[in-house]
Amino acid sequence: MSELRQRFKRLISQVLIGLVSFMQFAVFMPAQLAHAAVSSTLVISQVQTNGTTATDEFVELYNKTNSPISLNGWSLQYKGGGSAQFPTAVTSKLNFAVGDSVPAHGYFLIVNASASAPLLLQKDTTYADSAISLSNSGATLFLVNSTTALTDGNSSAIIDKVAYGAASGSGALYAEGTATAAPAANGSIVRQPNSTLGNGTDTDVNSADFSVQVTSTPRSSLSDTRPVSSPVLTVDSAKDGKVKVSWPLVIGADGYEYAITPTGQAFGVNTAVSAVVLEHEFTGLTDNTSYDIRVRAMRSGTGVGGVDEYSEYALISATPTPSVVVTPDLLKASVVYSRNGSSVTPFMEGVITVQATVTSGSVPAGDDLLLTLTRPGFATQVVTLTKTGGSVWSGSYVIQDGSQVTDETISASLKTESGNGVEVTSGATFTVNTNVSNPVVTVMSRCSTAQDSLTAKADSDVTLVYVSTSPNFTLANLEGLVLVAPVTSGSTTAEAFIGDNLFGTLYAYAKDAAGNVSGATQFVNDIVAPSVPTVQIEAGDRKLVVSWAAIADAKEYVFRYKKSGTSVWTEQVVTSNVQTLAVENGQGYDIAVASRDAVCNTSAFISNYAMAVAPQVIATSGRGGISEHEAEILARYAVVVEEKDGNPLDFKSPYSVDEDKDQNGIKDSEEDKDGNGIKDGEDKDGNGIKDSDEDKNGNGIKDSEEQPSTNVRDRSRLIVAIAILLIIAGAAIAAYSWAQSDNDTTGGAAPAPAPEKKDADEKAETVPAEEPQRKTKRGGKSKRKTRW
Repeated sequence: MSELRQRFKRLISQVLIGLVSFMQFAVFMPAQLAHAAVSSTLVISQVQTNGTTATDEFVELYNKTNSPISLNGWSLQYKGGGSAQFPTAVTSKLNFAVGDSVPAHGYFLIVNASASAPLLLQKDTTYADSAISLSNSGATLFLVNSTTALTDGNSSAIIDKVAYGAASGSGALYAEGTATAAPAANGSIVRQPNSTLGNGTDTDVNSADFSVQVTSTPRSSLSDTRPVSSPVLTVDSAKDGKVKVSWPLVIGADGYEYAITPTGQAFGVNTAVSAVVLEHEFTGLTDNTSYDIRVRAMRSGTGVGGVDEYSEYALISATPTPSVVVTPDLLKASVVYSRNGSSVTPFMEGVITVQATVTSGSVPAGDDLLLTLTRPGFATQVVTLTKTGGSVWSGSYVIQDGSQVTDETISASLKTESGNGVEVTSGATFTVNTNVSNPVVTVMSRCSTAQDSLTAKADSDVTLVYVSTSPNFTLANLEGLVLVAPVTSGSTTAEAFIGDNLFGTLYAYAKDAAGNVSGATQFVNDIVAPSVPTVQIEAGDRKLVVSWAAIADAKEYVFRYKKSGTSVWTEQVVTSNVQTLAVENGQGYDIAVASRDAVCNTSAFISNYAMAVAPQVIATSGRGGISEHEAEILARYAVVVEEKDGNPLDFKSPYSVDEDKDQNGIKDSEEDKDGNGIKDGEDKDGNGIKDSDEDKNGNGIKDSEEQPSTNVRDRSRLIVAIAILLIIAGAAIAAYSWAQSDNDTTGGAAPAPAPEKKDADEKAETVPAEEPQRKTKRGGKSKRKTRW
């Protein structure tokens, strides 16, 4: 039996220990666990914080994968820094638009909207300078797959982060490892190249992943990041031991390599040339022998570790043959250039038709004419003219965009394919103009006496200036067109009126005589009204004092008033923000105030109602004056209230004079004598709460209105845990006592001892025979031991 009790006691102890451990876990378990960082295939690849101006800044993203990545629902978040400790949350962010996407192995350029034009032309999206302004000294940028502002509690949404300069602090909202250096003006920090095509190295240590470059190289989704294509080869001629091949420009190529060998033999060492050379003539060849020629394109420093990258070889074969020796007549030809049938110059970017008419001599049979065109800043280009009938040879020439804003001259020379010179009698030169600079716009905002106007200065050959509300205006879509202003004859200036305070942000475009249209010049016309005044009215005897806080950008105020119920306003333009009106007592007045700036932008009117009231002498019958309490009540309820129709209404007690003699809105029989706002019969202890709503738990809140605190769950769990522990401890003590009592018994009922002999005046105490007895140390009396 004693062994059974011992086992029972050990069981109780083990259960108690287990429950204590469980309750510790349940009460003190953290509310949430930290999330591990999310691995991403999209990184911040380049950052510029300053350029020619402080707003010449950008952030570049790079996609390391083979598929485009949508930025919908993502954001770029920024936390400024410097030498001081960063705040615990981001200070600003940019939410990406629905259509924003980074192409496979491509870039995405995010530019400050106030940056200079070259950066804005490359951008994929912009952010306002007031939203994110990159610090030159130090900051941290975050690419986040959420639009929720980052804090220490939701850092799991971070895809990539870059800290630079004097960024300090540690943890999820700071640098990866250690911060990289801050770039200088016009420079950037750029991520190292990785095993793919772009800048995607990511070791989670900013200082190791980034380097500082002196001149930044911003790239957008339009930047070519693919391997360069193979050139397309053409054999231009193969005569007299020479073979000439050419190829069109390969986008993204920095140069080309070529080699030649007799067909079937191994190629030798390649010869490298620059990207401006798009042809080569191999000499010293053997006529009537077949030759293989190979050419490949090259791009510098874009491969792994910055090595050069090459296209596949393009292969072509040719066999030079001896030419027929002919003594030609003296050749002369005239050349005409046209676009869509028009020969008016200068020509703009695009394809033009070239037509040469031989006016003297004859071209050898089988020969074509070769037109060589020389343009400043471009490689010499040869156009093959083929015979189209009679003595006419035709071909085409592509004018490339040179971004020049003045006319330039292209020179032309002719020869036959066999090498005989041809004199160009007319058309030896023609002019091109492929661009026009943005106009310089000056805006004058006026008051309503004259319309707002603009003055636009442009290139000398500009004929028209277009003004639009859209940054995407073209001559094809005319999007948002407001007006077209002609350039004044003999000058470079266009002037136009744009209406009185009609438009805010506008864009100007210049068009020259060749039909080129410039980019957009953004300008702003001030049409923003000042803030609406906040009006206060003090009613006096036959006067109203109207005042309002001064508005920072207001030059003056429009103040008007009228008697309520009438329609004619009295209006004044004032500069003071305090106006006093002499009015009739008891007559309501409507008062309105608006603010106005220097160019007559006027805010909305703020309207008010007021009434002047004469002072009143209050007396009661039967006594001289009224009590202080009655005066307070009368003053309180003498305030004029305004109903929906604007008519004033004086306060009246809802009870008769017999029921409410002091007319304070409470029956005299229910008067609140202790001043707590509750009928005396309903608050016997005078604590300001009806007895029926009394706070039962003493926390000062009505039980019916008591709301749980924000930490009530934690406190409830703690209280329950303590209660359970106390119950278990009590049960354990009881069990132990029970076990001890069993150890003290003999297993059978002892015979009841004989009653103790008492004194004569003391009665003998009868003890039941079935209960064991023990004598106490004091008094000799026995007590029953209770069995639990």
